[in-house]
Amino acid sequence: MPAPSVSVQEKLADYLDRKCSQIDAIIARQQEVIEKLKAYKLSVITEAVTKGLNPNVPMKDSGVEWIGEIPSHWEILKLQAHTRMITPMRDRPEKLDGDIPWIRIEDYDGKYISASKEGLGVSMETVNEMNLKIYPVGSILCTSSCDLGKCAIVTKELVSNQRFINIAPDSNTSSDYLYYLMLSNAERLNHLSTGTIQANLSRKEFEHLMVQFPTKLEQKEIAEYLDGKCRTIEFSIRKKQELVDKLIEYKKSIIYEIVTGKKEV
Repeated sequence: MPAPSVSVQEKLADYLDRKCSQIDAIIARQQEVIEKLKAYKLSVITEAVTKGLNPNVPMKDSGVEWIGEIPSHWEILKLQAHTRMITPMRDRPEKLDGDIPWIRIEDYDGKYISASKEGLGVSMETVNEMNLKIYPVGSILCTSSCDLGKCAIVTKELVSNQRFINIAPDSNTSSDYLYYLMLSNAERLNHLSTGTIQANLSRKEFEHLMVQFPTKLEQKEIAEYLDGKCRTIEFSIRKKQELVDKLIEYKKSIIYEIVTGKKEV
């Protein structure tokens, strides 16, 4: 490794301290903006699924402190009123080389989920042998432990480990609206969690969660509105994250060039 004199080492270190401090400050500001954009996205979702899109509609008290006022013609019901819960088996299959995707929390990446990032899957033979639960297309796969509130719409039949609960909507409920409804309840779900070492919610707690149900038409309108709004916010987040990644790489390259003598100070 390069071995400059102590005086040169100190000069290089001082330069890198200043340079890295400047880069770190820019990264910190960008990360702060990213967090604010994420919070804004959640507030937009919560506002739409709680108040609807018509600012002039008559409102009523939902009777649920967490929800507050909702449009007077909406219903407040237990989540199970318009959904069916499917809980996974606790056992992990020995063979994970089948065609039916085996999902873990690490596989979440956006609104939809259809595959294991590592290509894990089970065969129908394994499903039958272990009596595994296959989640239907259009259902919502929601985390029930650890990082509560993460969810995605299932677009291909799949199975998962025990850290999830699957929420299948009935014919009066839009999958897209239910997705946004569950996202808006992330903080609430974490508040309700009972685990001492790691957060955990039971099937019963999901079933008895009091939530708001607009008409099917309004559900679709709200989901379409949120698709557009979230797409715009997510684009901004993605561009900020790309800048952060570039700055991190730039910082690494500066350090490398200085300590290897490829760049003079």
